[in-house]
Parts: sequence; C-alpha cells; structure tokens
Amino acid sequence: MIVFKTLKTKARPVHLAMIALFAVGLVVTGFRFLDAKEVGLVFSQLKLWSILPLLTLPVAFLWLKAERYADLFDLTPEPVHEPETRKLTMLSYASAQLATLLPGGYVARIALMEASLKRGAAAVLPTLIEKIADLSLLILVGLYACYFFPETQRYAALPLLVLGLGLVVCFWPGARHKVFSGARQLLEHFSKESLVRKIFDVRAPSRCALVRLGLQSIGVLLIELAVLWGSFAALGLKVAPLVALMAYALSDFLGRIAPTPGGFGLTEVGMVALLHSFDGLDINQAAAATFLFRFLLFLLPAIYGSLCYVTLWMPLTGRREN
Repeated sequence: MIVFKTLKTKARPVHLAMIALFAVGLVVTGFRFLDAKEVGLVFSQLKLWSILPLLTLPVAFLWLKAERYADLFDLTPEPVHEPETRKLTMLSYASAQLATLLPGGYVARIALMEASLKRGAAAVLPTLIEKIADLSLLILVGLYACYFFPETQRYAALPLLVLGLGLVVCFWPGARHKVFSGARQLLEHFSKESLVRKIFDVRAPSRCALVRLGLQSIGVLLIELAVLWGSFAALGLKVAPLVALMAYALSDFLGRIAPTPGGFGLTEVGMVALLHSFDGLDINQAAAATFLFRFLLFLLPAIYGSLCYVTLWMPLTGRREN
C-alpha cells in the first residue's frame, strides 16, 4: 500500500525512538497516577443517548475538513473543479488520516495525491495552510479562555507571540516575502528548483473563496468544541466550558511542538492535569473524558478514513488506471 511504503521511507529511527519513549512514559504515568477500576467506573456511566451523536460528529468533522482541503486547491495553479477530481481529492485526504497519526504521516497525504492525480507537489501548500488555519483558530479561542484564569494568563503569552508573528507574516508583504524566500532557499537544498517553484506558486483567492474557507474553518472548530464538551456530557461529568476549552487549547498547542505525531502523550497528560487542577475533577474522571475526546476526534476519523481508503479510494483509482 502506497501509504505505508511512503511512511517506511520517511520515518526516521530517532523519531520512532522518541515516540516509543513518550509511549512508555505515558503508560508508566497512567499506572502510577490512575486507578483502572475508577476509570472503568467512569466509562460505565456513558449515556446511551450520546453514542449516536458522538459517532456522527467525527464523520461531519472529516467531511468538512476534506471539503476545505479540496477548496484549498483553488489557491494552486491547478484547481479541482471536475466532480471526479474533487471526489478523489477529498478521498485522498480522508484516506490519509490514519497515516497522519504516524511518523511522516503528512507525507502520505501528498503521496496519495501523487498516486491518484499526479499532483503531489500541489498538495504541499494546502496541507500547510490547513494546519496553520486550525492551529491559529484554536489559539485564538484558547487565549480567550486563558485570560479568564489568572493562573493561565502567563501561559497565553507564548501562543499570543506565535499568533502575532503569524499575523505579521500574513498581512505585511515584506515579512511574507522574506518568509517565502527563506523557505524556498531552504527547500532548494533538498529539492529541484522547479518543484519548489511549483509548491509556492499561489493564486490570489477571490473574496467568496476566502469567506467559504473561513466559514469551513470555523465549522471545523465548532465541531471540535462540540466533541470536547459532548465527551464530558456523555460521561455525566460537569465541567465549566471555558475550563475545558482552556485545557484543550493549551495542551494541543504544547502537543504540536512535541516530537510525537498529533502530540500523542503530551496533549493527554496536559489536559488531564489542567482539568484536575482547575475544575476539581477527580484525576480518573479527567483521564476518562480526555481519552474519550481524543478517541472521537483523532482515532475515529482515522478509522473512518481507512474505510474510505479500502472501499472508495482504491476502487476509484483502479477504474481510472484501467
């Protein structure tokens, strides 16, 4: 399978070793601080009415992100307007979700685009824009939540600095030119100049396209928050919405700079610690809600994406080749 062949060539041993250390540390921390019986008791309180919404929200989450990913190709010289091409683009995005959780996983998304549409280079910029948009929105709402708690106001300074630099790059042509030039020079050491030029060849988006992309990004964030708050409600746990938002935003930001895909390990530990400290939740309750949330928002879309890969992407690309 092309996904795992790509990961095999891109995943570095050092990266794998760091992930293994993080995983071992997470397991040791769990055994030391958590009570398996208490965590199981919390999960036993799962409300039956919540199962269908919790299983449906990740589908909407994955579909909306795939729609936005296809729309982001309008910024490239080769937009996807044909229905079949757009469908393949969305399926390629969904199919790469499981691989995205592994080392070098984002390369798999680009590899799928190259295998299905021969547009691997064109997929680099949409992938970067997608991640930057999601992280920026989460930082914004996280900062809003953090400033309601004196203990976390200082933690909001670093994300605010990063966000400020990002806004400067976006809206100041001089800074944007320097960043793009530096990125091009760096990539030219590892790739052909023609390939780098193709990656950074950007079309000016229309106002309608920007509005559509903005609404899609807000929709993605709202689904994330619905899954977050729904995880607590499904387990019968009462938590202040701003506390849950603050815990997720800070932990996710720290997880982004961790050496593990998806912030595995650091994000979970951070969420449990913040929920336990600020909302008075028992540490086992905080852990159960965190595990449920991470499963619904990260692992479940990856499972759905794998089903798309087997049932839709492979047959469709097979017909195109024939």
